[in-house]
Amino acid sequence: MTNPYLNRTAIRDDVSFVGRAAELKRLFNRIGGPQPQSVSIVGDRRIGKSSLLRAVLTRRSRFLSKPESYVFVYLDMQSRLRWTSEMFFERLAAEMASAGVNISSITDYDSLEEWCRSLQQEGRALVMLIDEFQVLMREDGGAEQLPVEFFNYLRSLANSYPVSLVVTSHVDLYTLSADRRLSGSPLFNILHKLNLGSFTETETRELIALSQPSGCVLTADEPWIISRGGHHPLYLQIACSAAFDWRTENGAQKPLDREQLDRRFMEEALPHFEGAWKFFTEGEREIMSAAARGHAARTALEPAVEHLEERGHLRNEDGHLVVFSDCFRDFIISQDGAGPGTAAVLVPAAALSVPAAPPAKVFISYAHQDQKEVKELYHRLKGIGLSPWMDDENLVLGDPWARTIDEAIQSADFFLCCISTHSVDRAGVLRQELSRGLNQWYARSGPDNYLWPVMLEDCEMPKSLGALQRVDLWKEDGWVRLREGINTAIGRRQNLARPTVERSGVTGAAVAAQMSRALNWIKRRALVLGLASFFIGVLLLIGGLSGEALSSLIGRVGLQRAKNWNVVLRGLEIATLLLGAALISVELLRQRRRSTGIALCALLWLGCGLLARVNVPAPDAFALAYDRYLVQRSDDWRRRLFTFVDPVSGGLRDGGNVENAQVQAWVTAQAVVGILANTGFDSSRLTSLEQQQIRNAVNFLDTVRSPAPDDGWAYFAGRIPTITEITGWSVLAEVASVRANLWSQTDRATVTSRIARDVNTLLTRQTGAGGWSPIRDVRDDNTRTYSTVMALWALSAAFREGIRTDEAVAGAVKGMDWLLNERHAQLGWVPNPRRRYQTEDFPGLTAQALVVLELLRQQLPDRGTDIRFRDAKSKFAEVSLRSLSIPANARVPDSDVHVALGDSSTTLEGSSFLWYPWSRAALSILARDDSLSDDLRERARHEAAALTLRTEELTNYLDNGLPYQLAEHLLCIRIASDGTAK
Repeated sequence: MTNPYLNRTAIRDDVSFVGRAAELKRLFNRIGGPQPQSVSIVGDRRIGKSSLLRAVLTRRSRFLSKPESYVFVYLDMQSRLRWTSEMFFERLAAEMASAGVNISSITDYDSLEEWCRSLQQEGRALVMLIDEFQVLMREDGGAEQLPVEFFNYLRSLANSYPVSLVVTSHVDLYTLSADRRLSGSPLFNILHKLNLGSFTETETRELIALSQPSGCVLTADEPWIISRGGHHPLYLQIACSAAFDWRTENGAQKPLDREQLDRRFMEEALPHFEGAWKFFTEGEREIMSAAARGHAARTALEPAVEHLEERGHLRNEDGHLVVFSDCFRDFIISQDGAGPGTAAVLVPAAALSVPAAPPAKVFISYAHQDQKEVKELYHRLKGIGLSPWMDDENLVLGDPWARTIDEAIQSADFFLCCISTHSVDRAGVLRQELSRGLNQWYARSGPDNYLWPVMLEDCEMPKSLGALQRVDLWKEDGWVRLREGINTAIGRRQNLARPTVERSGVTGAAVAAQMSRALNWIKRRALVLGLASFFIGVLLLIGGLSGEALSSLIGRVGLQRAKNWNVVLRGLEIATLLLGAALISVELLRQRRRSTGIALCALLWLGCGLLARVNVPAPDAFALAYDRYLVQRSDDWRRRLFTFVDPVSGGLRDGGNVENAQVQAWVTAQAVVGILANTGFDSSRLTSLEQQQIRNAVNFLDTVRSPAPDDGWAYFAGRIPTITEITGWSVLAEVASVRANLWSQTDRATVTSRIARDVNTLLTRQTGAGGWSPIRDVRDDNTRTYSTVMALWALSAAFREGIRTDEAVAGAVKGMDWLLNERHAQLGWVPNPRRRYQTEDFPGLTAQALVVLELLRQQLPDRGTDIRFRDAKSKFAEVSLRSLSIPANARVPDSDVHVALGDSSTTLEGSSFLWYPWSRAALSILARDDSLSDDLRERARHEAAALTLRTEELTNYLDNGLPYQLAEHLLCIRIASDGTAK
């Protein structure tokens, strides 16, 4: 069955258009009167204005007695950002011609007026339907604008001839033109205003009933649909679409799964909620917030209340104003930082005069079987003025839970790990939260008291928390001890932050006398001192640290000290320059010819401003120094990777905790690739022991490979399904070991045969569409971006070592086409291009795809001129990521880790795309790409340098990193340093 609610654009067919009967009747009464009149349709974005204009075209025969006497022309003003009168007449003539009107070319005011005169003589009328009319009124000081005469001409046309203007806008045109250059135009006085708001109840039911011809009846689901979409056409469409899909999947008799439907609804509705909230005025936000909490708005805001009712955001229920949708109500409450149902709190004015420190944030980690006890703890902490966070209380519908929890842990002042018999042996989310809490504790310096083991009952405490003092909450004095401990920790932090003041034994009179003598001495020698100080400052500025000198300083004293020393040096340079300029200015202003002195002072300070802009070392010099520092630190990180080696199997563990870590093929392959690529595939940079460990790791991969028919690697040995991405990493590891000359001649032949075997396995995973499936089932529905990127990367590595067949080359070309065709125009590459309503971008995946495509361009030069590839590179070079947090790595959404496996489906582990290393690597490559313009290359270079300047933040992040993070960073550090793909 086809979902009739999938259309989110203007409705063009008459069958799908419902409601608006009263509005259509009013419109045609104006158009078809003895003297045609003009109408301005005003309504919020996505309320259905364009659909109503289309309905005027399709339903004219129902309302007009002689529809053949009218010429209807539809003009969409959104097709251009700026219009001139010539463009308008050109578009009008083209639309008339496409409507079958036999006219001579309309190019200006006179030709259109002449045609309207001839139309009047024939007894016919013109109806101009102009969508998004406010675009014609756009104000832009740097561009040509439509003159006031244009709007006056439209009024004259409507007054003198049988011409009706039916225009739409999301803002009242009269208000938009007030106090501007168009305020003198009389056009807006002839437009009858028609406000377009929400549907009536009858129209809402008519829309819900639209599904009945397809055999899917949603009548029983009306309460849920209306509670989510209200009577707003767009949100009703979204709610009906979700309910229709669910019914077709689960049948008509099964009760609605409201939780699942709410997730589907919010996935699409949330961006529209955010857009609506963005365009509200401050007064409107106050009204909506009051209505969301059941309060009355201030009397002064009553006109705005009526306006919000007209637009459909509020509705009257039994004399009370309520928000049109329950979900939008909860969204509004979340914008104010309070949970649903929170009552407003009046703060005394006196309390606002002294800024208070924000309450300490407390993250609570627990097993869900202990939810009742933890909720009691949550409310107790809130009662003593703290700001606790637990998922059941603070996660809002539509929140990306994994990222939200990560942010809550990072921003928390305290991490309470609630321990019971339910939590001691549990893995999953609880273990992940504890791991992140431990990482935060390690990252913080000083007596922080960040991590608190809270025992809910008498049970064993995890070994990872054994070094910490615990609180037995189950004992009688447990709560008192916890409360006092937190208060003590808060006080300790405040004492550390409070500056100390030492008393001086020098009297004020003595200090004043000394200062007076010093000032007199300076006055007598002002000019000499000023010139000396000025020229010393100039010499220091020009002769400051270069990138090479800074790099050398970092190598000697460390990153942080070198940075601090350079800041101090920079301050001394500027201070010396300004002191010299100030002393010289004093002397110049004491001269008799005061005007000359003022002019010379102005020139002097202008020169100071120009000199101060000489930023030595410049950001580029810092970037060069930091890049060299990262290359040096790579040796330490490479050695750390070897500490994850399992001495028995030869593979690598997926974490540093030996008790819980597991040997994993994926991590093993990534580590081999990261180590060898970072050493430039030069085995001489590795010790003999390290070389043997690499060989053992590659042989380990072969021992855990699943044979046919599964062919390849799963997350762990002996598991299914086998995953394309892991197979791709394994091929890269095998190729890297061959490229680094780690094998004897016999063993090299063996590994080369493995590469050919695994390349063939990858080719069997390519779908008919050209991309790759993450599993053995190669239906087009299973095609994923990351699987395709990894397969193409593995093929390019094999090509480089001469393992190249016609079939593999053809598969690579087809895969590149799929990858370039499936790039999202705004977001770049996303994990599943087939997923509807994409809103999240994945810069790490996009950057990795660009690097891999560049590798293939080197192996397949004839593909390098593809306009799609150049467009993708240009788009990425224009994006700025410098403010994005390094740990904020986008993950595959839950809906994307389910793929079809024959007649059933399987859930794969969601991948986390490391945006920082791949973005820095991709930008470094783009900075040297001759196919891009000079401006784009320069922008890419600046963005790469800006990311490199975050080296200190990166090193802190990697010091607590997992092996796969270390491996990918090692690889990308070398790519960024060389500026070429590996």
